[in-house]
Amino acid sequence: MNSGRLLVFSQVLLILVAFVTTSRREKKTFKIAVFYDENHDNSEDLVSYAIDTINRQIKSSSFQFEFSITKAEKSQSFKLTNKLCEELDEGRIALLGIGESSIFKYLQSISSSLKVPYIAIKWENLDEENKILEKLLDDSDEESKTESNLINMHPPAHKIVKSMIDLIDFYKWDYITILFQESAGLGRIQDLIKLNVRKYFKNRNGQAYNVNSKFRVQVRQLSKDISEWIYLIKDVKLSGSSHIIVDLNKKYLNLFLEKAEEVGLMTSYFHFMFTTLDLAFLDYSPSANITALQIFEPNDTQVRSIFAEFNLKNMVSQKPMFKYMPSEAVMIFDALSLLAKTIESQNLVNIIPEFPKASCESETPWLYGTEFMKHMKNMKFNGLSGNIEFDVYTGYRKNLTLCIVDKTRTGVDLVGYWKDINSSKSIEIVRSYSKEKDQVLDKLSRNLIVTTKLEAPYVMRKETPNNETFIGNDQYKGYCVDLLVKISTICGFNYTIKLVEDGVHGALVDGKWNGIVNELIEKKADLAVAGLTITYQREQVIDFTKPFLNLGISILYKRPQKGTPNLFSFLSPLSIEIWLYMLAAYLIVSFMLFVLARFSPYEWQNPHPCKQDSGVVVNQFTVLNSLWFTIGSLMQQGTDINPRAPSVRLISCVWAFFTLILISSYTANLAAFLTVQRMQNPIENADDLSKQTEIKYGSVRSGSTENFFKESKIQTYERMWNFMSSNPDVFVKSTEEGIERVKKGGYAYLLESTTNDYLRQRDCDLMQVGGLIDTKGYGIGLPTGSPWRDQISNAILQLQEKGDLQELYIKWWEKEGKDPNQKCENIDDKKKDSASELSLANVGGVFVVLSIGLCLSFIVAILEFLWKARKVSNDQRPFSKQCSNGLKKTMESFFRAEFQNPFTKNQKIDSDFNKLRFDEDECENFVKKNEDPKKFKTKNSKFDNYLSNPYMYDSDSGPRSLKEKMIEDFKFAMCHHKTRKRSKNIKNLNLNNEIRLIEPKEYINYFEKNSRSSSLPPIDQYKRFLISQKTRNSMNRITRKKIFKKCDSYTDHNCIESTSDDHYEKESIQN
Repeated sequence: MNSGRLLVFSQVLLILVAFVTTSRREKKTFKIAVFYDENHDNSEDLVSYAIDTINRQIKSSSFQFEFSITKAEKSQSFKLTNKLCEELDEGRIALLGIGESSIFKYLQSISSSLKVPYIAIKWENLDEENKILEKLLDDSDEESKTESNLINMHPPAHKIVKSMIDLIDFYKWDYITILFQESAGLGRIQDLIKLNVRKYFKNRNGQAYNVNSKFRVQVRQLSKDISEWIYLIKDVKLSGSSHIIVDLNKKYLNLFLEKAEEVGLMTSYFHFMFTTLDLAFLDYSPSANITALQIFEPNDTQVRSIFAEFNLKNMVSQKPMFKYMPSEAVMIFDALSLLAKTIESQNLVNIIPEFPKASCESETPWLYGTEFMKHMKNMKFNGLSGNIEFDVYTGYRKNLTLCIVDKTRTGVDLVGYWKDINSSKSIEIVRSYSKEKDQVLDKLSRNLIVTTKLEAPYVMRKETPNNETFIGNDQYKGYCVDLLVKISTICGFNYTIKLVEDGVHGALVDGKWNGIVNELIEKKADLAVAGLTITYQREQVIDFTKPFLNLGISILYKRPQKGTPNLFSFLSPLSIEIWLYMLAAYLIVSFMLFVLARFSPYEWQNPHPCKQDSGVVVNQFTVLNSLWFTIGSLMQQGTDINPRAPSVRLISCVWAFFTLILISSYTANLAAFLTVQRMQNPIENADDLSKQTEIKYGSVRSGSTENFFKESKIQTYERMWNFMSSNPDVFVKSTEEGIERVKKGGYAYLLESTTNDYLRQRDCDLMQVGGLIDTKGYGIGLPTGSPWRDQISNAILQLQEKGDLQELYIKWWEKEGKDPNQKCENIDDKKKDSASELSLANVGGVFVVLSIGLCLSFIVAILEFLWKARKVSNDQRPFSKQCSNGLKKTMESFFRAEFQNPFTKNQKIDSDFNKLRFDEDECENFVKKNEDPKKFKTKNSKFDNYLSNPYMYDSDSGPRSLKEKMIEDFKFAMCHHKTRKRSKNIKNLNLNNEIRLIEPKEYINYFEKNSRSSSLPPIDQYKRFLISQKTRNSMNRITRKKIFKKCDSYTDHNCIESTSDDHYEKESIQN
């Protein structure tokens, strides 16, 4: 029984051994030739482990890989060629080249001629990629385009460079430094520069990549002597560049970072970007920002599993272990996976061996090589390095994704991804803000150095009455100090305030920055919290947060003292030219009044209304009266002179209108001048300041205000800068010095408006002249690339939204350090409140109206003259003769107040009439001597008849005796009408030396003799006057002319009565 069982077991065992032996014989082996350069000495272990792993992962188990590995040395190209030919004679289906050595181009050329697939793992420079593309694009044969036997597992150079440029744009770097050492590194750096200057990369369709990036670059080569690196790194620090791209062999990376730390570059203000894909190999715990690209995720589980197994195998075999998975190991795994998946997917296990091998001796290519390469290029799968996909023409990878990683104290952290898309969204950040903040705090020391300068009210030393001393941050107070407290609370950091040594904000002097700006450039301070103006020039070397104060440049000047009021300040409302024009207008109008009044006949009046035919007329507008009338109207008072002629009235109205407007304007402006206390300020704005040289002006040396005028292209500010630069003594070292010079007088200080406001509210002797010259802001300065910038900017925005910034401003500008009882007049902050003097442009129209009125009145006076001459000429003289005579008399009247009317009809006037006059004394004596009416007796009957005439009676007093009548008539006529002003002698009337009355007989006889004369002598006119004077009340409107023409004498009572009755009857009928 037992023997039977043993026999059965032996038969089964033989069958299994036979089956296994048969199976092993059926499993195909594909050989691969591997070549590596001197920079990849560990490639043998990696390839060996990769092939073992891939062989285990092949699902069909119908084939396996074997490899031979050879180190490719540049000096042994002939030996390498023989080695390659030997490998091909053994039937290698593919070649794997690891490294960037130039010898690989030779191997690639041989494999290409023999149609053996060549898989490369190297950085291909842009020039080489473009050459391949150009060759393919120039070849019109579509078949030849597919014969490329190259596949590169390394991401293409143009993809890596583009991802770096996108990353630079994402970080907003505008000035970078590139450091390299080897020639291969120079090629990679050139690719970066070429794309940056828009040397486009052509794709397989002949199109170009449009890389929209532009930044300043400085390129420096690291010496082969490592000891000299430190000097180059110092130069980089002094250049002000805080963004550095480093291309080094990964075995030198740690050494480089050590040198950088010695110089002081390993701080949070510097950001390094390495071209290596193996950032994890950095055995360093940096405080600086270090970024790189990686072809696999740091926490990929599959990569970690393979890496752990690889290290375990090395540990068992007592070989060196890796701390991190190298990138070429991942690409080797993916290259072997590509071969395996291609053979499996295309069922090439039995097809490949059927084709004859390639041979160098016979120069026979591998007939299946082209088809095999085509299958590999069409493969698509997810490998350890992400998506595996190739361009069928070039063999370069496409549609790949690169990982963006940062080096931290614990290793490598994933920041985001770069995707192979031509879009602004090619970068995807996956790190959260809270995690980023934690990393920032981890990199930074929580105690920040804050640089500042003493300047009220921003930073000041505390003063205590007990002479108490403070230390540290407690010794400072001010707006910036309070602001720093609030920001540190929000952002969560501690700080130490440090005063800048030279006490200036910072300016570029002789090519080097000083002051606070220099502290930030040299990274001696983490923050600068002061009255630091944000300018373009400063932003080129340091970073700024959002502004916490908005302001501008203003002018500080000594407030002028109130001047003594001018005695003739009432003249101020009108300019000097207006006063002169008014004086000229006054004289011209007065002269025109005088001329027109003389020229117009209607302005000449009979001084004796009761004696219309006397021929004597008087003009009231003498020279003095004309001047008086005009000045009376101007002074709004009026005169007792009333113009009669239309022309004179017209010019009077125009003058009244002129004076109305002018006086009203003067009164309104005078009120403004008298109610406003004007200060005599020699300058009102920057333009006034630039146009004079008596008052000097300047600013703080090496400040933003000085730089503003220096760089300004506005004419006014250029003129001001020319003055300041030619007078260096106008610049001051501090604001305190500037204030002292302002108070001494003759100096204007240019400073920020916020400081100006603070000083003016505490010193009433200071004032601001004009408005703001420019607009700008104060910001917190930080070293370039500081990770605190965004967080502090967000804190400032929070404080602004809550109103905390405004509260701080009110506290330090309006409350702290200010005497509550002190109130300064803010007239300098207002617009110019004094009235402006009126010029000719304001009141010129009234002068035009006045001129038109003068011309119009003169024309009317001429028409009056002509009309009157025409009217008179109808009865006596021709029109032309009357005009010439009237004009002659008018000219003579300019020098006389009374003369014979040139337009009267009775122009023959006896001179005796002028002689029949009494003076006033004679008139009074005559009245006194003849008060007794009994002395007069009637001797003539005709005179009695004359007395009996009813028209000789006054309607009120009734009939009177002849003597009474004669005495009253003579007194009235001679004393009151003819002797008031002129003649003193009585002649040519046969009068005795003693004064006596004219006898009634003489009176009547003389009248009767001359009653029919057409031109009565003066005495007859006088007699007629007496009669008409006494009869006008009874006769009403009957003129003496009508009566005397009909009646022979005054004794013809019936004639006179009938004539009067006829007149009354006619008048009644008319009424």
